[in-house]
Amino acid sequence: LTQTLDKSREGKSALWMVAGESGVGKSRLIEELRVYALVQGVHVLRGQAVSETSAPYMLWRDVLRHLVLQTTITDQEASILKPLVPDIDGLLGRAIPDAPEVDPKIAQQRLLKTILSILSYQTEPLLLILEDVHWAKEGLSVLEALAQQLPDSPLLIVGTYRQDEMPHLMERLPNAHLLKLERLNLETIQELAVSMLGD
Repeated sequence: LTQTLDKSREGKSALWMVAGESGVGKSRLIEELRVYALVQGVHVLRGQAVSETSAPYMLWRDVLRHLVLQTTITDQEASILKPLVPDIDGLLGRAIPDAPEVDPKIAQQRLLKTILSILSYQTEPLLLILEDVHWAKEGLSVLEALAQQLPDSPLLIVGTYRQDEMPHLMERLPNAHLLKLERLNLETIQELAVSMLGD
């Protein structure tokens, strides 16, 4: 992951998925990557899906809110994002009209295209962390679109998910790379105990 992050800083974007059961260490691994990225001067954004009933595209809402602040976008793009970033008027310092109402399928395509465009606008290295993708619901469609065509920008996207809850996720993300975390075996548990407690 650190090697991929270094390559992404040169403009080679990538999508990685970290799989494993609950408690196996996915979040800890991602936290280590986040710290490494910050030390390297890479901007880090984080999205989180939740299991409870949540707003549509919850995985992307915090990410988009921050991207709006650091990206020059048009009023049309802002109006399309407005349902996901309700305070976008205040963030941009100007009144943003509502997007024209269209068929739900067309509205989703319009939203996907806008999110992909904003990611492609990024010129500074960006690490995008998306946690608990197995709960993403509608937000998974954005990842699927990214897996089809990653933007030509210095971007690394790393998502985490429980493989037991969504075993066929990688079939929907054909160009994504998989890193599967397994439980520690007896030998590695012994090494961990010694590293924490000493001989």
